Amino acid sequence: MPANASYTVDVDAAFSQLSLESYNLTVISIKPDKIGQFNVTATIPKSTVQHYDASVQNGTAQTHLSGTLDLDPNVLSPTSKGKYITGYVGLPAGFNVSFIDPSSLRLNDAIPLVPGTRVTIGYHDSDGIPDLIVKFDRQIVKTLFTKSGNYTLHIPGNYVRSGNTVPFEAFDSVYVR
Repeated sequence: MPANASYTVDVDAAFSQLSLESYNLTVISIKPDKIGQFNVTATIPKSTVQHYDASVQNGTAQTHLSGTLDLDPNVLSPTSKGKYITGYVGLPAGFNVSFIDPSSLRLNDAIPLVPGTRVTIGYHDSDGIPDLIVKFDRQIVKTLFTKSGNYTLHIPGNYVRSGNTVPFEAFDSVYVR
C-alpha cells in the first residue's frame, strides 16, 4: 500500500455500524488484530469531521457525537413559577433521535428528566431534522445558578443502535436574571 495513498473508507464499519457518511481518509496503516478485525490508522480532514470528535484513551478510539440543544425558556427569572424547562435535542443528519437513550440524559451531568413526563419526537427548528423533546424540573435547574448572568448548559447522553453505544453531548446558553 503506498504510504500516503487516499482511500474511501465507510465510517459505518469503523464507528460501530452507525449510519454515517463516508469520508475520504488518508490511510497510514492497516493491521489485523487478534480477533480477525483490522485496526486502521488514518488521518481525517478536519473539515469533514463536523459532527463527532474522536480521541484515543488507553489505546482505544472513543467517538463522541456533537448534538444540538435548544432550551426553552432561555431566559430564567428567579420569580418564575413555571414547572419545566423544555430541551430540544438534535443530532446530525443521518442519526435518528429515536435511538437516544432518554435515561442517559442529565442536564449538566446532574439533573435527570422529569419522571412521568413524555419524551417525544417533533420538529422544533426549521432544519427538517427531528428533535427529541425532553423536560427538566425548572426549580431544580434554577439551583445551578448562584447569580445573574449567562450560563452554558450541556446534555450528555448515549446514542444506542444495534447494541452499540456512542456518547454525545449538546450545549445551549441561558440567561439568568
